Amino acid sequence: MILGGAKVAIASQRYQPNKDLTTAYLLTTEELPGAGWTTELQQDVPTHAGSKGDHPEIERAKLMKSTTSRRLFKDAENSKSILVEVTPLANETDAKSWVASADQRTERKMSKWSDLKEYRVIGDVSVRNVEASRGMQYSMTLDKGLRNTVAVASCADNVYVLITCSDFGQTWRLEDVIEVVQIQIDKVAVVKSIPNE
Repeated sequence: MILGGAKVAIASQRYQPNKDLTTAYLLTTEELPGAGWTTELQQDVPTHAGSKGDHPEIERAKLMKSTTSRRLFKDAENSKSILVEVTPLANETDAKSWVASADQRTERKMSKWSDLKEYRVIGDVSVRNVEASRGMQYSMTLDKGLRNTVAVASCADNVYVLITCSDFGQTWRLEDVIEVVQIQIDKVAVVKSIPNE
């Protein structure tokens, strides 16, 4: 895990011409449902960073110099968290393909990083005006106790969106995660509609 973190830190120092746009897609604390959220982490890395080159979607993203941006939010009690992630891909087909394989990639990644328990694929979920959305649920044991997570992958045109909601208490309701996904999808659409200056 330390090596993976070092790779992300090094990758984030590279020149990323699309970073400002991708970061603009991300939700802010004011746009999240509820109150009391604070921003804990902001990451912007080349989309291909850490990829072994076996995904054609990521190879095409590398050619267009795509940046993946992530923002982590936590609540006042430091129990709940929301991680939002956006990744522009080369086209809508790549974005839908990335959504379709999100559950498999998440399970592999989390199995390497943590004591993964009860991984369950929720399957296709419904998000307004979106053709492809997929959900997953899992838990892991951390120092503070059992952390329950519900994640939904979706896409807005050629932008892949992953929302990961975790809690050390009760599990997030799928409907509440989908609400965050919808807000993120809508924000991507608004930012994309603004003419480039």
